[in-house]
Amino acid sequence: MSDKPLLFLLPGLMCDETVWLDQRDALAAHAEVIIPVFRGFDSLVDMATHVLDQASGHFSVVGHSMGGRVAWELMSLAPERIERFCVMDTGYTRYPLMSLASVRCLWKRRYHKG
Repeated sequence: MSDKPLLFLLPGLMCDETVWLDQRDALAAHAEVIIPVFRGFDSLVDMATHVLDQASGHFSVVGHSMGGRVAWELMSLAPERIERFCVMDTGYTRYPLMSLASVRCLWKRRYHKG
């Protein structure tokens, strides 16, 4: 285990670990970077548990798209272990996933109410 802080980079749906390789390389001097592989998991909770199993203590997490939803699950399961938290291009509701009609409705309300 490294003396560097631990950072998880969580890939999105339809992505794999290769989406984060450039960031991993750029951050390697500053953090121990882990990019979990989520192939074969059926739920966000299972993915989050997989991440927790790879970390012995505190860690930071960046989640993209579905990886952001996994990050929210991590925050729900073990908030005391997360030092820094970032989600990118992730839905703003935890679950269930919203239908397109629901998203359109929210956008209409936003524009009408400000």
